[in-house]
Amino acid sequence: MKSNTCILLFSRTSSSESLHKQLVNSEKQNDRIHQAFLNRAMRTARKTQLPIIRIDERKQAGENFGQKLYSAIGDVFNLGYDNVITIGGDCPTMSDRDIVFAEKELSKGRQCIGPSKDGGVYLLGISKQFFQKNIQLLSWQTELLFSDLMFYFSNVGVEVSLLKDKLDIDNSTQFNAILSLLEKQLGFEFLNNVRLKQYPNRDTLIYRPVLYLDAQNHRGPPQLRSAA
Repeated sequence: MKSNTCILLFSRTSSSESLHKQLVNSEKQNDRIHQAFLNRAMRTARKTQLPIIRIDERKQAGENFGQKLYSAIGDVFNLGYDNVITIGGDCPTMSDRDIVFAEKELSKGRQCIGPSKDGGVYLLGISKQFFQKNIQLLSWQTELLFSDLMFYFSNVGVEVSLLKDKLDIDNSTQFNAILSLLEKQLGFEFLNNVRLKQYPNRDTLIYRPVLYLDAQNHRGPPQLRSAA
Protein backbone atom coordinates (compact mmCIF):
# COMPACT_ATOMS: atom_id res chain seq x y z
CA MET A 1 0.00 0.00 0.00
CA LYS A 2 1.31 3.44 -0.92
CA SER A 3 2.33 5.56 2.05
CA ASN A 4 0.68 8.96 2.40
CA THR A 5 3.97 10.38 3.75
CA CYS A 6 6.96 11.18 1.56
CA ILE A 7 10.53 12.17 2.44
CA LEU A 8 11.84 15.19 0.56
CA LEU A 9 15.63 15.38 0.41
CA PHE A 10 16.06 19.07 -0.35
CA SER A 11 19.67 19.98 -0.96
CA ARG A 12 22.27 21.23 -3.37
CA THR A 13 24.53 18.86 -5.26
CA SER A 14 27.88 18.21 -3.61
CA SER A 15 29.70 20.42 -6.13
CA SER A 16 27.35 23.32 -5.48
CA GLU A 17 27.43 22.77 -1.73
CA SER A 18 31.23 22.83 -1.84
CA LEU A 19 31.16 26.32 -3.30
CA HIS A 20 29.00 27.59 -0.44
CA LYS A 21 30.51 25.65 2.48
CA GLN A 22 34.28 25.33 2.75
CA LEU A 23 34.88 22.65 5.40
CA VAL A 24 38.49 21.76 4.54
CA ASN A 25 41.23 23.43 2.49
CA SER A 26 41.28 20.89 -0.33
CA GLU A 27 38.62 21.56 -2.97
CA LYS A 28 38.57 17.89 -3.98
CA GLN A 29 38.21 16.68 -0.39
CA ASN A 30 35.59 19.32 0.34
CA ASP A 31 33.44 18.03 -2.50
CA ARG A 32 34.00 14.45 -1.36
CA ILE A 33 32.86 15.31 2.17
CA HIS A 34 29.67 16.96 0.95
CA GLN A 35 28.93 13.97 -1.28
CA ALA A 36 29.43 11.67 1.71
CA PHE A 37 26.92 13.78 3.66
CA LEU A 38 24.36 13.42 0.86
CA ASN A 39 24.99 9.69 0.56
CA ARG A 40 24.46 9.27 4.29
CA ALA A 41 21.23 11.27 4.21
CA MET A 42 19.93 9.05 1.39
CA ARG A 43 20.92 5.85 3.23
CA THR A 44 19.20 7.11 6.36
CA ALA A 45 16.02 7.94 4.44
CA ARG A 46 15.98 4.56 2.68
CA LYS A 47 16.08 2.72 6.01
CA THR A 48 12.61 4.07 6.77
CA GLN A 49 11.16 2.42 3.63
CA LEU A 50 9.14 5.57 3.02
CA PRO A 51 9.01 7.00 -0.52
CA ILE A 52 11.80 9.51 -1.21
CA ILE A 53 12.01 12.42 -3.61
CA ARG A 54 15.25 14.34 -4.03
CA ILE A 55 15.21 17.89 -5.34
CA ASP A 56 18.50 19.74 -5.79
CA GLU A 57 19.33 23.10 -7.39
CA ARG A 58 18.82 21.66 -10.88
CA LYS A 59 15.11 21.19 -10.15
CA GLN A 60 14.45 23.96 -7.63
CA ALA A 61 12.24 26.85 -8.70
CA GLY A 62 12.21 30.29 -7.07
CA GLU A 63 14.26 33.38 -6.36
CA ASN A 64 15.30 32.55 -2.78
CA PHE A 65 15.50 29.61 -0.39
CA GLY A 66 11.98 30.07 1.00
CA GLN A 67 10.42 30.15 -2.45
CA LYS A 68 12.43 27.16 -3.62
CA LEU A 69 11.52 25.07 -0.59
CA TYR A 70 7.86 26.08 -0.78
CA SER A 71 7.77 25.07 -4.44
CA ALA A 72 9.51 21.75 -3.77
CA ILE A 73 7.19 20.77 -0.90
CA GLY A 74 4.20 21.84 -2.99
CA ASP A 75 5.37 19.63 -5.85
CA VAL A 76 5.46 16.62 -3.51
CA PHE A 77 1.96 17.37 -2.20
CA ASN A 78 0.76 17.64 -5.80
CA LEU A 79 1.81 14.02 -6.31
CA GLY A 80 -0.92 12.99 -3.88
CA TYR A 81 0.92 12.76 -0.55
CA ASP A 82 -0.74 14.07 2.62
CA ASN A 83 2.50 14.60 4.60
CA VAL A 84 6.03 15.63 3.70
CA ILE A 85 9.15 15.16 5.82
CA THR A 86 11.85 17.50 4.55
CA ILE A 87 15.48 16.79 5.39
CA GLY A 88 18.81 18.12 4.14
CA GLY A 89 22.21 16.54 3.81
CA ASP A 90 24.11 18.47 6.47
CA CYS A 91 23.04 16.77 9.73
CA PRO A 92 25.22 13.65 10.03
CA THR A 93 23.73 12.60 13.38
CA MET A 94 20.15 12.44 12.12
CA SER A 95 18.89 8.85 12.20
CA ASP A 96 16.15 6.87 10.55
CA ARG A 97 14.48 6.78 13.99
CA ASP A 98 14.07 10.55 13.79
CA ILE A 99 12.27 10.28 10.46
CA VAL A 100 10.09 7.36 11.58
CA PHE A 101 9.10 9.32 14.69
CA ALA A 102 8.13 12.29 12.51
CA GLU A 103 6.04 10.02 10.27
CA LYS A 104 4.16 8.62 13.27
CA GLU A 105 3.48 12.07 14.68
CA LEU A 106 2.16 13.28 11.33
CA SER A 107 -0.17 10.28 11.16
CA LYS A 108 -1.59 11.44 14.51
CA GLY A 109 -2.17 14.98 13.25
CA ARG A 110 0.85 16.53 14.91
CA GLN A 111 3.56 18.38 12.98
CA CYS A 112 7.23 17.65 13.69
CA ILE A 113 10.41 19.73 13.90
CA GLY A 114 14.01 18.65 14.39
CA PRO A 115 15.75 21.77 15.77
CA SER A 116 19.42 22.33 15.01
CA LYS A 117 21.73 23.76 17.65
CA ASP A 118 22.20 27.02 15.71
CA GLY A 119 18.51 27.96 15.74
CA GLY A 120 17.61 26.37 12.42
CA VAL A 121 16.07 22.96 11.75
CA TYR A 122 17.38 19.70 10.31
CA LEU A 123 13.93 18.12 9.79
CA LEU A 124 10.48 19.50 9.08
CA GLY A 125 7.41 17.28 9.02
CA ILE A 126 4.32 19.06 7.71
CA SER A 127 0.84 18.03 6.59
CA LYS A 128 -0.84 19.37 3.47
CA GLN A 129 -3.66 20.99 5.43
CA PHE A 130 -1.19 23.18 7.35
CA PHE A 131 0.99 24.07 4.37
CA GLN A 132 0.30 27.73 3.66
CA LYS A 133 1.88 30.14 1.21
CA ASN A 134 3.28 32.41 3.91
CA ILE A 135 5.63 29.64 5.09
CA GLN A 136 8.02 30.77 2.35
CA LEU A 137 8.39 34.13 4.14
CA LEU A 138 9.92 32.65 7.31
CA SER A 139 13.53 33.36 8.29
CA TRP A 140 14.99 30.43 6.37
CA GLN A 141 18.74 29.81 6.77
CA THR A 142 18.93 31.97 9.90
CA GLU A 143 19.06 31.38 13.66
CA LEU A 144 15.43 32.59 13.87
CA LEU A 145 13.94 29.78 11.82
CA PHE A 146 12.97 27.44 14.66
CA SER A 147 11.17 30.26 16.48
CA ASP A 148 9.48 31.30 13.25
CA LEU A 149 8.21 27.77 12.61
CA MET A 150 6.84 27.43 16.13
CA PHE A 151 5.05 30.75 15.70
CA TYR A 152 3.75 29.64 12.29
CA PHE A 153 2.29 26.39 13.62
CA SER A 154 0.85 28.18 16.63
CA ASN A 155 -1.02 30.52 14.29
CA VAL A 156 -2.59 27.61 12.41
CA GLY A 157 -3.54 25.95 15.71
CA VAL A 158 -1.74 22.63 15.44
CA GLU A 159 0.30 20.69 17.96
CA VAL A 160 4.03 20.28 17.32
CA SER A 161 6.34 17.42 18.30
CA LEU A 162 10.03 18.12 18.74
CA LEU A 163 12.98 15.88 18.07
CA LYS A 164 16.19 16.31 20.02
CA ASP A 165 18.27 19.24 18.83
CA LYS A 166 21.31 18.25 16.77
CA LEU A 167 24.29 19.81 15.07
CA ASP A 168 24.21 20.51 11.36
CA ILE A 169 27.41 21.27 9.50
CA ASP A 170 27.67 24.72 7.91
CA ASN A 171 31.33 25.65 8.47
CA SER A 172 34.78 24.28 9.26
CA THR A 173 34.44 24.85 13.01
CA GLN A 174 31.35 22.66 13.20
CA PHE A 175 32.97 20.10 10.91
CA ASN A 176 36.11 19.88 13.04
CA ALA A 177 33.99 19.49 16.18
CA ILE A 178 32.38 16.34 14.81
CA LEU A 179 35.26 14.97 12.76
CA SER A 180 36.26 12.21 15.20
CA LEU A 181 32.70 10.90 15.17
CA LEU A 182 32.26 11.10 11.41
CA GLU A 183 35.35 9.10 10.52
CA LYS A 184 33.85 6.08 12.34
CA GLN A 185 30.72 6.10 10.18
CA LEU A 186 30.10 4.17 6.98
CA GLY A 187 31.20 6.18 3.97
CA PHE A 188 33.40 8.57 5.96
CA GLU A 189 36.45 6.37 6.49
CA PHE A 190 38.51 8.62 4.21
CA LEU A 191 38.26 11.39 6.82
CA ASN A 192 41.04 9.75 8.79
CA ASN A 193 43.46 10.99 6.13
CA VAL A 194 41.82 14.41 6.11
CA ARG A 195 42.38 14.69 9.85
CA LEU A 196 46.01 13.70 9.56
CA LYS A 197 46.62 16.34 6.89
CA GLN A 198 44.86 19.07 8.85
CA TYR A 199 46.17 18.08 12.26
CA PRO A 200 49.45 16.13 12.07
CA ASN A 201 49.47 15.87 15.88
CA ARG A 202 46.10 14.58 17.04
CA ASP A 203 46.95 15.41 20.66
CA THR A 204 46.64 19.10 19.82
CA LEU A 205 42.89 18.73 19.33
CA ILE A 206 41.48 20.14 22.54
CA TYR A 207 37.99 21.06 21.35
CA ARG A 208 35.87 17.98 21.95
CA PRO A 209 32.27 19.01 22.57
CA VAL A 210 29.76 16.55 23.93
CA LEU A 211 27.62 15.23 21.09
CA TYR A 212 24.18 13.82 21.75
CA LEU A 213 23.60 10.93 19.37
CA ASP A 214 20.44 9.29 20.67
CA ALA A 215 17.10 10.46 19.33
CA GLN A 216 15.35 11.23 22.60
CA ASN A 217 12.12 12.51 21.20
CA HIS A 218 9.70 14.63 23.12
CA ARG A 219 6.41 16.27 22.39
CA GLY A 220 4.83 19.49 23.48
CA PRO A 221 2.34 22.10 22.36
CA PRO A 222 3.42 24.98 20.16
CA GLN A 223 5.12 27.80 21.97
CA LEU A 224 4.12 31.28 20.92
CA ARG A 225 7.52 32.78 20.23
CA SER A 226 7.90 35.73 17.93
CA ALA A 227 10.96 36.11 15.73
CA ALA A 228 10.76 39.86 16.23
